[in-house]
Amino acid sequence: DPSHLVMAWRQFDSVASEHRTAGWATSSDGGCSWQVGGSIGGDVFRSDPVLAALGDEQFAYVGLSDGFESVDVFLSADAGRSWTAGGLAYGGDKPWMTADPDSNALYLSWDDTPSCCGRRTFSRSLDGGLSFEEPVEVPKIPVLGTVATGVDGEVYMAGLLEDFSIGVARADSPYDPDRPLEFELATVDLGGNFPFTEPPNPGGLSTQAWIAVDRSDGPFRGSVYLLAAVDPSGPDPLDVMVARSDDRGSTWSAPTRVFQDTRSTWQWFPTLSVAPDGRVDVAFVNTPDPEAPEVNEIRVTSSYDGGRTWYPARVVSPEFDTHLGWPEGQQKIGDYYQLVSVADGAYLAFSATFNGEQDVYLLRLGMPQCENRPLVREGKNIDLAVLPDSSGGLLDVVE
Repeated sequence: DPSHLVMAWRQFDSVASEHRTAGWATSSDGGCSWQVGGSIGGDVFRSDPVLAALGDEQFAYVGLSDGFESVDVFLSADAGRSWTAGGLAYGGDKPWMTADPDSNALYLSWDDTPSCCGRRTFSRSLDGGLSFEEPVEVPKIPVLGTVATGVDGEVYMAGLLEDFSIGVARADSPYDPDRPLEFELATVDLGGNFPFTEPPNPGGLSTQAWIAVDRSDGPFRGSVYLLAAVDPSGPDPLDVMVARSDDRGSTWSAPTRVFQDTRSTWQWFPTLSVAPDGRVDVAFVNTPDPEAPEVNEIRVTSSYDGGRTWYPARVVSPEFDTHLGWPEGQQKIGDYYQLVSVADGAYLAFSATFNGEQDVYLLRLGMPQCENRPLVREGKNIDLAVLPDSSGGLLDVVE
């Protein structure tokens, strides 16, 4: 039910401290209004929040715990209004999780440094997060990436490999408790090198390796998409690139650049999602002026032909300064945004400094305006409603 939304973030109650908790809020009207819940699990250090929807108002949360060598799991059976502790999930830095919509399985990955278990960086839960199996090793240990499930139940894990190439690992029938998790790996050319710190977000990531699968009944059903911001050859610092696989991740198309910028600027924090009809949506942060890397805007684009061509990437936010509001020891605005596509548009969860500090927002892309849509704070009115585009793309902010 796309009207039930849950948002999670790193909650800093004081920017004078690195202590943060698992902030969260819920919405029952498609993000038009929110009920802030406080901190999941109380005033305990947590970071790198990730959410997954299991269906029937069931949600799972996972995030780093103190020490960065394990993760906490919490489960909700009432659309995020309350939470109970899940099973021991092992874990490490930069965790990611996805739910298989056709079973009760959760799949969890993380980085190998720091972590609980060395090179073993992937675990599964076959009971909706109540328990997790001992983690297994994935070839070349993909890190700084995401996971997704395919139309036949297979699971994909994308990331930066230990030889600094980009790759995708696949495990078949991962929901079968009698079958061990075994991965096959393919490297993917995305037209550049995986970046690390960059001037727009100097203390954080510039990208994750995002992976998503087309579950529609359209011509690209089963296609797998991989996205990242990469550093191409030449003076251009970062471009957002997408590749597609039509054989379950074994081979990949040549990469396609989603935004044809005319200046050598940064495109970073990309996020990828596939709609129920097969539309592929991408959102990213763009730095319009190469001399001002702290001034940024959000752009979105869509593809209706399997990622071959893309609508012109339109601006969907006011400009904001990513160097404002850094908490103690945190020279960054975070490490990722997240896009979730639905039938009539997409939701983008993101952080920005429209109010001169780091706040969390939801952008409704391609959907009707909310009746109570403006966010008003300290006399500033930021309207982030987006109207549908008659040509089928996801278009501009209505101010």
